[in-house]
Amino acid sequence: MFGMALLNSEDEKTYFWLLGKFIECHNHVTPKVVVTDGDGAIKNVVLKYFPNATHRLCAWHMCTNALKFSKDPRFLQGFQDVMYNYYTIEEFMQKWGELIHNFDLHSSQWCTNTYQNRRSWAETYLRGKFVAGMQTNQRCESMNSSIKKIPTCKL
Repeated sequence: MFGMALLNSEDEKTYFWLLGKFIECHNHVTPKVVVTDGDGAIKNVVLKYFPNATHRLCAWHMCTNALKFSKDPRFLQGFQDVMYNYYTIEEFMQKWGELIHNFDLHSSQWCTNTYQNRRSWAETYLRGKFVAGMQTNQRCESMNSSIKKIPTCKL
């Protein structure tokens, strides 16, 4: 982690300000890898400020969302298989298709959206991109959890 900020809003305007300041503080050198939870606002801003960076979706968030989507642990196991294994693109497509077919998810909007973002979460598509072993934003999330426990003060 190269920086930290406490924000009172998680909208695009706030993220534009934050990442602009981040770039200033780092002499306009941009990161090679950015790991986020997949929030739409941060995703849009990351694409603008760091167009050449690998934008990776947090594996923990992906698994948590998959488990919320389908309470079936077999679905999560299949999803983790296609996320973590280094398949060829053809193998990935076959495995994904089997997962969708086996759980009858052809009309699932969650699956459609997740598939469209596969280049940000599936090792098949991240292969060859240096991500320094980063798969999650766990350290940030653990700090968030700690900070949320602090009572807010009223001014």
